[in-house]
Amino acid sequence: MSSLPLQRPIDATQPRILRGSVLFIFLFAAIAGCLSQARPAVAYSGKWAISPVTIDLDRKVRSAVVTIYNQGQGAGEFEVKVTEWSQNDRGEDVQSPTKDIIYFPRFLKIPKNESRIIRLAARTPAVRNEKTYRLIVAELPDRSEPKATGVSFQFQFSIPFFVLPPNKVVKGKILNSGVSGGEVRTTVSNEGNTRFRVDSVTVQGKNLKDEILFEKTITGWYILAGASKVYSVPVPADKCAGLATADITIKARDLILKDTVAMDRAACGKGKQ
Repeated sequence: MSSLPLQRPIDATQPRILRGSVLFIFLFAAIAGCLSQARPAVAYSGKWAISPVTIDLDRKVRSAVVTIYNQGQGAGEFEVKVTEWSQNDRGEDVQSPTKDIIYFPRFLKIPKNESRIIRLAARTPAVRNEKTYRLIVAELPDRSEPKATGVSFQFQFSIPFFVLPPNKVVKGKILNSGVSGGEVRTTVSNEGNTRFRVDSVTVQGKNLKDEILFEKTITGWYILAGASKVYSVPVPADKCAGLATADITIKARDLILKDTVAMDRAACGKGKQ
């Protein structure tokens, strides 16, 4: 089965060239959490809104409904598809074609000030590990207007879609932390049977007196069951040389992981001052 790299839906704006014009696709930032039909829609750039922003199915909840609202001044058309979502050995998101999910419609048109729904259902439940998918809702160019020669904007929503196993186990572990090339690096491994989302990776550099001389936090992303991800935090060269240790804290919704590494001046490299 062929697979394609998955564009990360995290407040990203990625330009693509389309027949001489620049097309900006905005990927919707999905918020981790359980499915709730009462959850309010999340407005996106004042034109489109979608609800919910995360889908969780299990043996009791076998289907879901997603609603798209048109808050703009004109009608819009969308193409709908579902892809299987996995991660490679570098922790990069990958999407592949799948027939695991029943969904309709495949195309929809939404007049202004109206809404339309997408219905989805899982063909089979998860047994051991959580099954992970993406609901992709992509706005189509307006065929009634002349082809754009400048900048045009279409929206693409990418909604995390999970089919949960009967016994959910959230378990993470830090592996292979160290310092190299002026960066503190750590590998976070998901050893459970369901995803977790790394909200933040924080590195605190301390001297021999246990005083904090450096602190930096970066954002993380989902780590799916059985996958792992390497996070790198650069340390300025002028700070690195005076550090004795670096404390690493990984925060996710359902767990906190910690590790400490010894700082080696020879590994500080020539990072930014």
